[in-house]
Amino acid sequence: ATTDTDVAVSQTVVPDPFFIGLNTIYTLVVTNKGPGVATGVTLTNWLPQTANFVSATTTQGSCVVTGGVMTCSLGTMPNRSRATITVVVVATNSTPLTNIVAVASNELDINPSNNTSTRVSTQNTQPGLYVADVSIIEGNVGSVSASFDVILSPPSTQSVTVAYSTANSTAQAGIDYVTVAGVLTFAPGVTNQTVTVTILSDTVYELDETFFVNLTNPTNAAIAKSTGIGTIINDDPLPYVSINNVAVVEGNSGTTNAVFTVTLAPASGLPTTVNYSTAIGTAARPALRQRR
Repeated sequence: ATTDTDVAVSQTVVPDPFFIGLNTIYTLVVTNKGPGVATGVTLTNWLPQTANFVSATTTQGSCVVTGGVMTCSLGTMPNRSRATITVVVVATNSTPLTNIVAVASNELDINPSNNTSTRVSTQNTQPGLYVADVSIIEGNVGSVSASFDVILSPPSTQSVTVAYSTANSTAQAGIDYVTVAGVLTFAPGVTNQTVTVTILSDTVYELDETFFVNLTNPTNAAIAKSTGIGTIINDDPLPYVSINNVAVVEGNSGTTNAVFTVTLAPASGLPTTVNYSTAIGTAARPALRQRR
């Protein structure tokens, strides 16, 4: 069996340039290009020294941060597999951010040139606008409000404006939420504004649904994160299926239909299927009757 491997790492960063005080997100991708299976795969990330660590998530294994260095134990990676690690930091000053990553495994690596990656990004000289994501329980009666925080960082000495509007994803305007659009104005020194969206409550079971709040056309600022994702969380129970009992007079010849009514309650927002079949009770199938 082939034991040599080619583990590689790459990274991207958004936004680039970065904004002081707002999230900078690194996406690290580790791949095993084979031909063998890579075991004991470990990623080491020397985080930017002038940024505060916020969080890290990985599609495989686990990560820990100690003294500005993140170590991710990714375990075994088959040929042509990949793992993705998402790292969030916040820059504290205008010093360029330098992020260094390296990957290794227990096996001999046939191409060590792709084992490391370095990314340097600089500060955006304009203030940045960032819209947060929101999750809200839909409720059963009337409506509820979803409030999206829009943040300007760092504070500006000028008036800043930005347009906003909602857009459909799996949630539909007029059915799941009410469309809004307008312009936010940040007076000098102001750093926080809110966009409020009305969520239409219902009692229909459905999957969680999403919609967007988009930022466009800024003045005296740049957009660091243009889209806020609104998640409407279903709080309605699963509907139930029931079938009624039927009594029929059998008659003396031919056949008589027994019609059973199957009921779904309450109504569902999703397609519903159920299997059905007959079973012998005290009545017998025709073939059994003929043998008596």
